[in-house]
Amino acid sequence: MKIFKFAFSSTAKILMFIALILTTLGGVWNIFNIIAYTSYAIVNWVKIGGYILLIVFDLFLLILVVCIMSNSKYTIDNEKLVLRYGFITSKILIKEIIAITHFKISNKLVVYLQTGKFTVINIDKNLYEDFVVSVREHNRAIIYNSKTDGEDTPE
Repeated sequence: MKIFKFAFSSTAKILMFIALILTTLGGVWNIFNIIAYTSYAIVNWVKIGGYILLIVFDLFLLILVVCIMSNSKYTIDNEKLVLRYGFITSKILIKEIIAITHFKISNKLVVYLQTGKFTVINIDKNLYEDFVVSVREHNRAIIYNSKTDGEDTPE
């Protein structure tokens, strides 16, 4: 089994970092409001319930972002290519892959399937060759192309 780590763009990394900060601040703010509202003589349980729901939502977002940052990868085994993006998992049978194309100008690696669908592989550009070799070890019929963009780009 071969594992390739997902390569996030700089923009995606910055946005995930901002999401971590905002969810943490949101959770702290809601805890502060719960403490403040429970100190009153008359407690508004509807507001406290709302803040508790917001804390749960903040925790969910925090866990989701951390999972996406730490558990996004491509796994190649004997039968399938597994794309894991946090909690989200997608599986492609290697026997369904007909071609892998590297587009030189945009530096994208695209996997084409028998169904006419395709997926763009987001890994470190230095690992493209290793990825192709690993997939082709399990299905020698896969065609590997290296093209200049515009010759036959995905739509």
